[in-house]
Formats: sequence, structure tokens, C-alpha cells
Amino acid sequence: MKISHLYNVGLICLMLFLSGCFAKSTPQDVAQSFWESVIHNNAQDVVKYSTLIDPQVYDGFSQDWSGFQASWGKVIIDGDEASIVSKLSRLDSSGTNNRKFVTYLVHQGDEWKVDYVRTGEELRGDAIAKLFGQLDQLGNKISDQFESSSKAFSAEMGRMSEKLEEFSASIGQQTSESIQRYGDDLRRSIDELVESIQRALKERKNNLSDKDRQKLREVAVDLGNESEKLSQPSIQSIADGSISVGKAQQKLQSMDDEGVGEFKQQWLEWQEVFQADMQKMLNDLSTSTDKTSEVM
Repeated sequence: MKISHLYNVGLICLMLFLSGCFAKSTPQDVAQSFWESVIHNNAQDVVKYSTLIDPQVYDGFSQDWSGFQASWGKVIIDGDEASIVSKLSRLDSSGTNNRKFVTYLVHQGDEWKVDYVRTGEELRGDAIAKLFGQLDQLGNKISDQFESSSKAFSAEMGRMSEKLEEFSASIGQQTSESIQRYGDDLRRSIDELVESIQRALKERKNNLSDKDRQKLREVAVDLGNESEKLSQPSIQSIADGSISVGKAQQKLQSMDDEGVGEFKQQWLEWQEVFQADMQKMLNDLSTSTDKTSEVM
């Protein structure tokens, strides 16, 4: 009995030793296991390999990841923190669906865990990573509104989108600062247009038809709402504000020439300046990615 008992104890110790040897010890291993769990929608294993505590809270980051495959890029380990450039890819009817982002990990106790909240923010786009898809959206919308510049915008947006995806792990701060600057400029520009419309309502009130007067008031209110959203600019508020500007310009240019008089020409000139500012923002963002690529 003693021999049997010692044998069992020894076997248990050996199993524990072997399990320790094969534990997921590196950030790459943990990230691989974590994303395999996400792809297979295994909430229990998502908790096992991440800082998430309750599997019932897991929501798949608001997307179905079935059929995706994970691959990895640059790994950075800095003390108890690590980051891995990551890509989830799936071949579908529209081609290859790629999502590039950064998986963040923290060292807790004796093991690495995926930082669930921070990685989720990166993936969902609460961080600057969401910029990529929205920039494509923004370029398409702006091109629709301003046909004269559509080719230039489309080409620039395509080039920038590729750059931003490639260097997403390191351009966040630079890009965020560019968005802040442009958002502030866009807000001031919209406020100038609103002020001009209000002057037209006051100075041309005897020349305006009831229909045009109502149209001007609606445009001023809509633009005022967009200006308020830009008090804390994001790529989405910039996109929304830019589209509202496009719609406003269409309405303003459709108004009776005699009714609004010289204001119509002022609004046309304002539109040209707006387009130039938009192009400058796109160029600024593109330049930021170019500088980052040189450093890397």
C-alpha cells in the first residue's frame, strides 16, 4: 500500500510538473489561445486567457468571428506589459476581410493575460484604430458631396487607409492630435457659415421668400448642431459635420439668386476653402503615417 501510495503521489507530482512545463507562458502563446477562444466563441476560455472575470459579460466584441484566422506581427514586451500587432482574416464573398489591431497583455502573478478592456477598445474602435474604416467612409461621403474633387479624395483615402492600418500600433497619438486640430478648424469654419446665414436672414429678410427663409433657418440649426458635436472632435463627428456641410451647400446653392444676393457667392467661396481644408487634413494624416514608417 505504501508503495502504491508513493507511486500515486509521484505520478501526481509528475503531472503537475509537466503541466507547468507546457503552460501558456509567453505573450504570443496566450494571445494565440485567447483569439482561438474568441473565434470559437468559447467564453470560459476567453476568461481563462484574459483579465475578463465573468464569462457572461463576454459579447464577442460585438462581432461574429467564426471563420477568422489570427496572425501576428511585431511583439513588444516591456516589464509586466506586452503588445502584439495582430490580424484577424477571413475569406468571404467580398474578398479577404482583414482586421488589424493590437493585442495588449499584462503579467499577473506567474502568467500573461490578455488585457480584455484595452484590447476590446482597440478592436471595437473606442481607440483610434476605428479611424481606418471610418476614413474610407469619410472619403466616399465627401467625394459624393464634392464631385469636383472626388478622384483626388478617393486616391488619397485609399493610400492613407493602407498606411494607417500598417502602422496602427504607433501612430495613435499623432493621428489623434491631427483630428483634434482639424475638428477645431472645422468647427470654426462651420460657425462662420452659420454666422453668414444668420446675416443673410437679417439683411435680406425683405427679399427672401417664405420657403427660402425657412430653408436658411433649417440649415443654420443643422450646422449649429454639428458644431456642438465637434466640441470633442472624433473622426465620426468630422465625417458627420462634413456631410452636413455638403448638404447645406446644396441647399444654399439652390436658393434664388435675387433673394440671397451676394451671399450666394460668399457661400460658394466658403465651400472652396472648406474643400481645401479637408484636403489639408487628409494630407496631414497621411504625412503622419509616412513619418512613422520612416522611424519603423
